[in-house]
Amino acid sequence: MKYTIFLLAAFLFISCDFKVSTKENKSTEKKADRLSKIRNGILIEQKGLLVSQAFLVYEDGSLVPETNLVELKKELTVHLVIDTGFSVTEGHVRLGASEKVETNEGDQVLNEEDLFSGKDKVSATDAKLITLKVRIDQVAKLFDYYKVSFRVWDKNNQHEVRGSYKFNIQ
Repeated sequence: MKYTIFLLAAFLFISCDFKVSTKENKSTEKKADRLSKIRNGILIEQKGLLVSQAFLVYEDGSLVPETNLVELKKELTVHLVIDTGFSVTEGHVRLGASEKVETNEGDQVLNEEDLFSGKDKVSATDAKLITLKVRIDQVAKLFDYYKVSFRVWDKNNQHEVRGSYKFNIQ
């Protein structure tokens, strides 16, 4: 009888431990799955805007490998999928986006302060997918890398996302 109670207690202990581990694993899997959709070494800082995906593509739409190598004169596009956070009025948002490109030595190649400065509003559907493009047409000397810094914000509230990534010319 004591042996049966011991086995039953051991079984319940193992079962409880198993359930707790499963719950933790699911939580970890969800977090890992979300993070796997932020690729190419893109660093994201969110303040009110929720980015579910961020990745780089070439101009033909193919994914850029994690090495972030791009040919000279070939366009590189960052795709940002923004799920929530915009203030929507009559199906539109007032969007702002900036992009800056610097070399590893601090030389500024591009600095666009507001790519949407001429647009009053953008449809809320279009604002969920932001694409920012960059292309290096010529080099005076070889640099270790180029760093792209970007910011997307809602002009109707304080919500924004900031990010950056590095790429190399092959």
